[in-house]
Amino acid sequence: MSEIRETISSSVNLERPPILDRIVSERISEGEKQELADELLEKFERQDLEEFKEDEIELSPRQKELIIETNRLISHALGGMGIKPRTEITPPMVHLMRQDAFEKFCNRKGLKGRLVSGLASVEKQAIIIKAGKHDELVFLSRVIHEALHVNSFISVQTVDMAEDTEQNVGIVERRAGLRIRETKIQDGKKLAGTMFFNDLDEAVVEKLTLDIIRNLNIRISPDVKNSFEKSEKFRKILIEYIQKVFREKGKQMSHGELLEVGNMYMVLNWGAILLPEADEFLRRYEESSDPLVLEQAISFYLDQEMSGVMTHFGYRSQRIGFEKLVSVIFQKNKEDFNSTKEVAALFIKASFSGRLLPLARVIDRTFGKGSFKKLGEGIDITADFSEEKS
Repeated sequence: MSEIRETISSSVNLERPPILDRIVSERISEGEKQELADELLEKFERQDLEEFKEDEIELSPRQKELIIETNRLISHALGGMGIKPRTEITPPMVHLMRQDAFEKFCNRKGLKGRLVSGLASVEKQAIIIKAGKHDELVFLSRVIHEALHVNSFISVQTVDMAEDTEQNVGIVERRAGLRIRETKIQDGKKLAGTMFFNDLDEAVVEKLTLDIIRNLNIRISPDVKNSFEKSEKFRKILIEYIQKVFREKGKQMSHGELLEVGNMYMVLNWGAILLPEADEFLRRYEESSDPLVLEQAISFYLDQEMSGVMTHFGYRSQRIGFEKLVSVIFQKNKEDFNSTKEVAALFIKASFSGRLLPLARVIDRTFGKGSFKKLGEGIDITADFSEEKS
């Protein structure tokens, strides 16, 4: 097998597609790689997606403003870690697709369309959002998530196509953020294979999305901002109350009660975007300081959660696993990191730079040789580690 040739740009090359860092192939020449880069750039700039025409919903003026706001928020969030976004997201890059058509499109790609709310397509060079009853916060969070994917490290590779297709060689994603797609040889052909680190990549991106929404000064309409600020204030009050209940009454609570309250804690901490009726609950609690108001709120939100009314950030179980991973790494490497935030930044920088070796070294040093590979395979490498151990 001949040596794999790579076209690499150490920094962003303006002649390359903004969402493409590298083309890896032993099937095509350097000239053909440049032709491919030019073709992807043309797709990126044209955004003429014929197959979506009938199913695309026109963006509202407010949605277009929120897409522009995405750039400011991402620039601020990444800039604090020394990362410069290289792609400005513009309204023509974002396609709002009818729910049924979006789910069919995802299903054709091997994704569970019902569970996916948006995607950044390397093939189509576009951000595609599933239409729904999006308020400003939900729409903004969806666009931020996919825009972060667009700004992460991206590379593509060539694979052999089926004999009944027009082209002999096709292009598939090789690297996208932390994700790595292997290739396999079958009947002498190079085919796209298993995807590694997918859950971790989604967890890192959605955790960053959550931090942006909750911690930065997002520019949304005054009424939504007022509701969001009250929701955040009440959410924190409820979290503190649940923590107090666990400390004082946890040992006396039944298994069912622990599960119920624990689930509510997870929803508040890792899930909820905007709490319904938070302004009314907050008003009543500030006037009375009565814990009964908090109990009523918890019961109300449990019902809301069960009925599927609550709006959530995505990938909750993956983010919980990621935060446990970060916590254990910090506990085991306090001489190298000052906080869990520094550990999380290591993952984020790897996602946007494409340099996985520093991250792999820390993980293998912490959990044992070969742990980075296991993590990529979706194995919980923290299972045998207690955060209390030094």
